[in-house]
Amino acid sequence: NSNVVGTLDLDGNSRIYNNTVDLGAFESSNCNSPSTFSTNSPYTICGGTPISLSVNDGVQHLWSTGATTSSITVSPTVNTTYSATCVASSCPSVASNALTVTVTNNVTNGGTIAGNQTNCGAFDPVAFTNVTLPSGGNGTVEYVWMKSTTASTYTAATLGEWSLIIGSAGATYDAPTVSTTTYYIRCSRTAGCSDYVGESNIVSVTINPSQSVSATGTTKCLGETIQLSATSSTASSYSWSGPGTYTATLQNPIVTGLTAGTYSYTVTVTGTGGCTATANATVIINPIPVAPSVTGATICGSGSVNLSATCSTGQTAQWYSSTSSSTVLVSGGTYSPSVSSTTTYYVGCKDNTTLCETAGANRAAVTATVNSNPLAPAD
Repeated sequence: NSNVVGTLDLDGNSRIYNNTVDLGAFESSNCNSPSTFSTNSPYTICGGTPISLSVNDGVQHLWSTGATTSSITVSPTVNTTYSATCVASSCPSVASNALTVTVTNNVTNGGTIAGNQTNCGAFDPVAFTNVTLPSGGNGTVEYVWMKSTTASTYTAATLGEWSLIIGSAGATYDAPTVSTTTYYIRCSRTAGCSDYVGESNIVSVTINPSQSVSATGTTKCLGETIQLSATSSTASSYSWSGPGTYTATLQNPIVTGLTAGTYSYTVTVTGTGGCTATANATVIINPIPVAPSVTGATICGSGSVNLSATCSTGQTAQWYSSTSSSTVLVSGGTYSPSVSSTTTYYVGCKDNTTLCETAGANRAAVTATVNSNPLAPAD
């Protein structure tokens, strides 16, 4: 009865065969068996991450979410089970197998680290430690560490100044030798999530320049000016110490009041960050020879006289025309000037090793006395 049943079957084929209505003729359906997912269960995502679910037969379905497409995109934030029922015909299949999407939530707090350090020059810093672990997520936490020698903040504007430390995958990190000021940050995420959203505080390893200094002493004769000398290309201040209570803050100070002897001085330089260096300088003060013993001479009338001076062993007599003269008339123990009138000469002793010499008023005076010849007797 065509009024009771349709003349076409579910696939659009005629139900009339040899003038008879056949309810089963050419009857078929795409939904006789449960649909199966293209993705195996279980499936793990990071919370809020979009995921596309589809079934293998590709026809129209009714999903557990209410959708009626062959595939759906979902972004669950909690563990969720999905299923689909084929509705391509008036004979729907049983529900598909269930697909469970397990959600892991990423960390929301990167925790804190410690390890700020400062040194004068390159050094191997102690390991950075964990203070508090990342929190806010569920599952295993994964780590990477970043470093920068230019940026002390970790922002979108400075991100290009930071570089990944290869092999850094723990809650703590032991950096190798550092030779320039460097900043470090620990980034974390929950396993299964792609973004390292957990950012710790930043720790720094500050390298202040090492200091160097050289010091120069001197060897002088007693009474000469004594000046110490220090050389440094990086120092901002100098501090000298020496015998007794001697101190000075000049780079090249003058030292006074020394007697003959050997003295040791120490200079300490200070630079950026309080970094210091020291050096020593030795000052040797040689004694001044005492004046020689001298012997003058007397002649009658003009002529040559023999004057003499005797210095200690290892010293040589130096003859001068006055106590202030620096022109040596002759060196040696004797001097035989030609004189026509009484004349006084001055002689000091010069040490053959130290070259220190009796000077000025300390020179010995030696006189060549000229007496007048007596007059011839009157006739």
